[in-house]
This record gives sequence, C-alpha cells and structure tokens, in this order.
Amino acid sequence: MTATTYFTAMGVEQNDSGFFVAVDGIQVLSANDAIAAAQRLAHTHMGAVAFSRQGDLETGEFADAVELAKFGELPDDLSSIFA
Repeated sequence: MTATTYFTAMGVEQNDSGFFVAVDGIQVLSANDAIAAAQRLAHTHMGAVAFSRQGDLETGEFADAVELAKFGELPDDLSSIFA
C-alpha cells in the first residue's frame, strides 16, 4: 500500500432521526487548509470538522481519521461520520 495523507473539511448537520451526518466535504492540501475550510463551513452548517486520513485510493484501504479541529455545537464523539 502506498499511503497518502488526505486532508478534509466537512460540514456537519443533524438529520431528522437525530444522527449527525457529513455534508459538503472538501479535500484540501494541508492540515492548516482543512482547519480554515472547516471554520468557513461552520458558518453555514450546524458545525464542521477538519480531519486527516492516511490511505490508498487504488486499494480503498484507509486508516482511521484523525480529528484536527471541530467547530460549532457538535458532540465530542463524531466517529460515526467517519465510517
């Protein structure tokens, strides 16, 4: 596996069933870019999270996401949106 680190920001909303779901994901070039993008997304969503994840797009194998920052009224555990 040739692992690459991917940096992502995404908005978070709560659906009608009360579950937190990811919306408007943006892949960026660095951790700082992901944090800045998440800050912007938090203005138009319930909240937002920036994270990194190492993986290989060709094989589809990815390590667990590493949370870099989150903004807004979000629960401590957002692991369900990274699944």
